[in-house]
This record gives sequence, C-alpha cells and structure tokens, in this order.
Amino acid sequence: MSSFSPGGRALPNSVDVLQHRVADLASKSAFTFLPGDGAPSSSSSFSDLDRRARAIAVALLEQAQCGDRDLLLLPPGAEFIASFFVAMYAGMIAVPAYPPGRAALGRSLPRLLTVLRDADCDVICTAESIGSADRAAFADAGATRVRFLATDSVTDDRTDGWRRPTLTPDTMAFLQYTSGSTGDPKGVVLTHGNLSAGSSVIQQSMGTDENNLGVSWLPPFHDMGLVGGVLQPVWTGASSIQMAPLTLLRDPKIWLSAISGQERVVSGGPNFALDWCVRRTSAEQRAALDLRSWEVAFCGAEQIRADTVRRFVEAFSPAGFSPNALFPCYGLAEATLLVTGAGRQRGARLASLDRRALDLGHAQPTRTKERAAATLVGCGVPASDLTVAVVSQESGVVCPDGQVDELWVSGPAVAAGYWQKAQATVAAFGGQLPGRSDNYLRTGDLGFIDDPSSPSWSARSSTIESARTHFEALVAEGFTRAAARTEEGDLDPALVASFRERFGADELEREAS
Repeated sequence: MSSFSPGGRALPNSVDVLQHRVADLASKSAFTFLPGDGAPSSSSSFSDLDRRARAIAVALLEQAQCGDRDLLLLPPGAEFIASFFVAMYAGMIAVPAYPPGRAALGRSLPRLLTVLRDADCDVICTAESIGSADRAAFADAGATRVRFLATDSVTDDRTDGWRRPTLTPDTMAFLQYTSGSTGDPKGVVLTHGNLSAGSSVIQQSMGTDENNLGVSWLPPFHDMGLVGGVLQPVWTGASSIQMAPLTLLRDPKIWLSAISGQERVVSGGPNFALDWCVRRTSAEQRAALDLRSWEVAFCGAEQIRADTVRRFVEAFSPAGFSPNALFPCYGLAEATLLVTGAGRQRGARLASLDRRALDLGHAQPTRTKERAAATLVGCGVPASDLTVAVVSQESGVVCPDGQVDELWVSGPAVAAGYWQKAQATVAAFGGQLPGRSDNYLRTGDLGFIDDPSSPSWSARSSTIESARTHFEALVAEGFTRAAARTEEGDLDPALVASFRERFGADELEREAS
C-alpha cells in the first residue's frame, strides 16, 4: 500500500504512517535540503527520519513525559522535521516555532514567551547553535522551569530504547499558533485524527501519490509548510525537496530551478510568491527552465489575484508551464489546512463581477471590460469529507447561491478548538445550522457559492463537474504591490512585510544576524 484512504477503517496516525513508509520505502529519499548558498545538498531517507525520531524521542522522554508540550525552536531542515516527528514518537504535543537571530531576539522573544507560557511548554527542542546567551534570555524573562534539548547532539545509537506511544484519533498532536497579528497568538489544537483527515483531504483533492515530487520553500512552522510541505509527502510516500524560506525572497530562480526538469512536481505558495517570480526573473532565465512537469501549482494563504495569475501564466508558458497546473485553494489552520481546491489539472477560473453589487453582498456577473467589474479567482470545490456553507452573519441561516457572507466549515479535519481558550473555542467552533447536528467552524472569511449554470461560467462549462457548486474566496482588495527594488540584492520592504503577515516569522532578521 503506497497511500492511505479511509476504506471503512480508522485512519492511521502520523507515527503509523512513517513506520509504514519504513516498511515499504525505507531507502527512498524522503527529504532533500537545498542550502541555497552554494553548499551541497543533503538527503534523508524515510528510514533515516524514523531512526532520528526514535533516538531523539528516547532522549526527550528523559526530560519530559507523554502529553507534555514540546516547543520546537529550530530552523528549517532535517532537525526540524525529525523533531516534529520526535514529539509524536514520544507521545508529546509539538509546538512549532522559529528561532530568532540575535538581531531579532528583542522583537521576537516576547511573542515566543507568550507561546511558551500559553502552551505551558515543559521542554524546548533546539540546536546546539542556540547558545547559552539565547537560553539565558529565556531565563532572564522568567522562563526558568523549561528545559532545553539540543537535538543535533543526540546520537542514533539510542533507538532501541524507543517504545511506541498509545495514540488515538483524539490524542493531541500539535498546537499550531496563529500569527497573532491582530491580538495574542492562539494555539489551534490539532489531533492525530485531524492530521490524518487533513492529509487525506489534500491527497484526494490534488490527486497525488508516491510518484510525485514535492518542492517547498514554505516555513515549516506555518500550517501550509508543515501540513502541506512536510506531512503530505510522508503521507503519500513521495520525495520532497526543501529549502529555507529566505531562498525564495533572495532569488526565486532557485525555487524554479529546483522544479525545472523534475517529474510530477507539486509546489506552490501564496500569491506574492508567484508575483515575485514574475518580477524577479528575466525572459532569458525563464527560457532556460523546463516546467512541463509542474503538475500541481497550488496558490493560497492570501487573496489570489487575477492579474498575478495571468502574468505568471504568460511569463512561464514559454518554459512549458501549463495553465491547467494552477491549483487555487482556500484553507486555514483551524481546518488542518485545505478546505477547497480547484481540482487536479483544472487551472484557475476567473469571474468578472459587478463591483457595486459585491459591495452590497451579491455576486452578480458582468462583462469583463466594464469599468465597474471586479475579477475574482475561484478557489474550487469543497474537499472530500468537508462541508462548506455560506451563512448569514445576521440570521444564522444558509445563504442562497451568489450571496456573499461568512464561510462555515464542518468535517473531521476541523480542529478541536483553541488551546485553553474555552470561550474563543465555542465562538469559533460552535456554529450551529437549523436542521443539522454537526458543529461548524466559523472562519471569519467572506465568500459565496456560485451556480454552475450562471452565464458567467457558460464559456467554461467544460471545467464544471456535474452540478457541484464552486466556491469563491472574497477578501479585501487592498493588497499593496511591492515597491521597486532600490539596489541589487536588497529585499523589497513590502515583500518582507507580506512575508511576515502571512507567516508571522522573523526569518529575515534571523538570517541576517
């Protein structure tokens, strides 16, 4: 068996999945890491990953116990991925974070301490490079009880001491903290059942298998990079190429070159990543690429802009990029990442709508050339096992097709709630609809369901599957374009701000320090 499906039985947990990979794909490359600085790449097989996870789990359980929270304070790479599985191999709860550099410590430490205290972490998995001064900063700020484990100092000869923990679908797997850009960070409680359901949703929606190749620059402490970029390849048995997030910001050609010439690639990112690729590559550089096998080019995490989609396709079609590879999607951490997706090899669907009608909450088709038109990019159909409804914030009833209102989501991939925030959990995860017994997640996002028979889609009827409804994400129009670069090698301030907004990280300062 190369992939997992419900099949009338309980979905496995992530420990079971990796153990299965060791049994049937032990020597296959699981992750290859590109340093982006000219240094040689390094690879880990599924067997290597399992061995590291078992060895470090043994060392971790000497400092903590099953059910404790484990803050992962590691840069992207082999040790971060191994340490994420370590927490599950130890029966603990992972809390992914990002280690700040010395220059950013003063700005990042308060948020890290907030997460540390909110999650009540017992131990921090980190690297030996996080020196005594950085550890002293935690102690000086009052975090004196927490213990540190340098995972890269643990040797592999400790694997025999590992014992498989007892894990059920309801056992907590990790806390995914929100960026906290509009308030205190909240820890989304994701169970092993959520991870299995979410991983199955992504695989079925994208149509991936062990013969695909993932290529990811996404931060692994963010749900798109962790669930989509790390857990999904293990779930499907596919290999993955990983690189640091800063690689894309410094030179998007490195990301594109990692995709070029490969087979059956799955890769993507937010809208700003596609825009950055267009603006920071020349026609000559694009001509040297071979993107014919970029099979799934997913785009989500922020508003997907029609002009970005058009310009990306125009720029990279000469390199063999197929418009059908585009996979616009919508999701959020509270639903274990994916909620809706465009469908495999269906490409992006654009809708030209009356802007005045949108302001009044109605999705009314109009002609593209009309001055009052707003062009939106469709985010596909609800993923399998998920129910999506557009619900009136005033009346609490399901809206008719074409009406813009709040998106509600229900299904096994929806998280258990927010860590130690009972009122916020009830408010966000306790949505009830008349005549339905399931609880719904109130996403706080606006959208609408469009009728496939609508005239605005008549020219694209071949892309509409039966009578399934299609979902459009509608978010604020105010995305600011990145300002022009002032000097070669300088990072665009607006791009950096967009990166921080999407991922809530101080990657740039850490790398610069």
